[in-house]
Order: sequence, then structure tokens, then C-alpha cells
Amino acid sequence: MYLGHVQDGLRLYEPGLEKGYVDGGVQFAPAAEARGDRLGALGILAATYPDNPELIRQLFRALTDSAFGDQDRRGALQLIGTGATNLELTDTAGLEAFWLLKAYDQMATVPMIDAPTIWWARDDPGWLNSFARKAMIRRWRLPEYWRKHGFPPLCRPTGESDFECR
Repeated sequence: MYLGHVQDGLRLYEPGLEKGYVDGGVQFAPAAEARGDRLGALGILAATYPDNPELIRQLFRALTDSAFGDQDRRGALQLIGTGATNLELTDTAGLEAFWLLKAYDQMATVPMIDAPTIWWARDDPGWLNSFARKAMIRRWRLPEYWRKHGFPPLCRPTGESDFECR
């Protein structure tokens, strides 16, 4: 999926879902919706946020409703970390909710306790080029690790202390 092989990624994800594995599925929701599988996208959101029906509704609208605008986004963002949901901002699910709402700047301020796989999500150029994505990768000190052990295929060093990932 992160190499741009979306259909293969979705095909491989399906057996995991059949066996009850639903961790880390949010990044598949936009891909499912993009191929016209609205029910699949909604199911992924429901599995990720089972105790937050209002957040599920708002995230689903963000994915599927072209009329979902800035005011709607602000309302959905207010659901995260306010007690209206059971999400903690340090939960990966909270971080992924920001990602789905394209609130990238807010993602960079979240104290992370887990490394989210959404760093490698490829279907949104805004995310790929965002300051937040790069800041989060730096926070986990991945560039230092990469300089010692080799950069992943989608990333490369630029200069002595910087990097880029496509």
C-alpha cells in the first residue's frame, strides 16, 4: 500500500480483517472509499473508533462528502481530545483521526507513544509534503537511524542533516 500498490494492499488486508485483525486499519479507509467501497471505509472507521459514533460520522463525511468544508472540519476536530470521545491525544487512533481530517499541523503537536504507520500513506500529496509528517519522522529520530543503517526506498538524505521522503 505504501509503495503505491493500493489494490494489492487492500487485497492483503482483507484476510486479516476476516480473522479479526483490525489494528492499524485507518490508512485503508481512504483507499476503500476511493475505489467506491463506502461500506468498507465505514467498517474500518467503525472498527477503529467503536465507542465514538459521532466521530465515525464526521470522519466518514470527511472521506465521502464533497460538501464537507472547513466549518465541518473544525467541528469534527473539537470531538478529538475534548472528552466527547474516548480518544486520548496520545493514542494512535487520535493521531489518525487528525490525519483523516487533514489537520496535519495539529498532528505535529501530539505527544506520540506509538509509531503510526500513516507516515507512509501515499494517497495524499498534502500529507506527503506536510511539515507535520517530516517533524514526526524526526521526532522518532528515524533520519539518524537511516543515516547509520540505510534509508528506506522512498526516502533519501539531502545534505548533511536533512532528508526527503516521497
